[in-house]
Amino acid sequence: MSAETASALAASEISLYAFKAVGAEDAAGVPLVWFQSRSYSLTTTLSWAAFYRAYTATRTLLPSVRVDASASYDIEPGQVLYVQEPTGTGVVLLGEPANAISIQNDTSTPFTCGLAQRLGETAAPIASFPLYGKTRQVFYPMETVLLVFAASSLRPGDPATTSPGPGVLVELGQESVRRLAFEINAGWSWGSEPWAMAVSAGADILPLLVVRSP
Repeated sequence: MSAETASALAASEISLYAFKAVGAEDAAGVPLVWFQSRSYSLTTTLSWAAFYRAYTATRTLLPSVRVDASASYDIEPGQVLYVQEPTGTGVVLLGEPANAISIQNDTSTPFTCGLAQRLGETAAPIASFPLYGKTRQVFYPMETVLLVFAASSLRPGDPATTSPGPGVLVELGQESVRRLAFEINAGWSWGSEPWAMAVSAGADILPLLVVRSP
């Protein structure tokens, strides 16, 4: 971004937000704010690893409730978190599908659950789903991220179903680096490459970030 854009964003206390997409079989999932920061400059690098944690939370999933993980476990595709206690704790074991991460509730206690992914030094939740008693949720990791600049009170873990500001949905595919630009009046640009699409402020982001998987 230009120095003028950086100064204008800082003067308005605008944050850079990131949301991460996930494939799921349940339509009741809600995207969560994955990252929020005002530490940006003329060149800003956002990097993450394919490092996942499966989490459970005892708080009921509602559209306006921040998610705080009660218990979380390192997990990889091809593994299942079996929840065995009313506290949301359990054990991670090998399981199917091989390309998915699953959370199975072996108790009669309902939870909120989902995946967290590392961005920087910590793993933060990316979406939240209901986990009813004796049921299983299946998640398919995706390398798709939504970046948004917005003057918003949203914080990491907050649910969001509409874009709080002008955004861009970026598909990494097999690439490890994507380069974009932002201008305060023109918004995001990326050379009109097919791996990205503009997302307007106020647009419905639910189908972009919670992708129904077969």
